[in-house]
Amino acid sequence: MAPIRGAAFFSSRSRPYYCISLHVHMLRLNQDFNLAQAYLALFLKLHLRLIAEQPVLMRETEDLLELLERTWTTIQTLLNQNMCLLSYIKSALL
Repeated sequence: MAPIRGAAFFSSRSRPYYCISLHVHMLRLNQDFNLAQAYLALFLKLHLRLIAEQPVLMRETEDLLELLERTWTTIQTLLNQNMCLLSYIKSALL
């Protein structure tokens, strides 16, 4: 029995599913948000029609969207807190 090498194990139809899962995993780690966004933009540009045609991929993409929105809300909250802290420090020093 030959070893399984790389993506040859997966059928061409399941590769987008695993790519979406990779993006979900990257977002759940809360690291490299910009990299995940860049990969996701390219992935969607290349595979948008395929995703629209397959209900399983569509559901996974909707789950990814929900996670992306939650992640962005968290980042936005942190940025707002930092802005408030910077404003306070600025006013305290002047």
